[in-house]
Amino acid sequence: MERLDFESISKNMQVLYKIGKEVYATTVVETSNGHPSIPTIRLVGGFIIRYSDPFRCIYADNAVNRTELLLNNETVFTNLNKE
Repeated sequence: MERLDFESISKNMQVLYKIGKEVYATTVVETSNGHPSIPTIRLVGGFIIRYSDPFRCIYADNAVNRTELLLNNETVFTNLNKE
């Protein structure tokens, strides 16, 4: 899967958020794009991500990426608030 560039991530976008080996399906609430600050993304669930962290990746939530995860036997969690 190809990591999304920070500039291509927008409000209300459906994304896959990878933390370590876990993948979550969620929605972007807002980004700091256009502001002179550290690139950050806020996701549904209240999570704020510094996008420069290499261990936290955002991918497009689409059929190609979902199929790749399925083929790799990875589970996609749909709620960031639950384990």
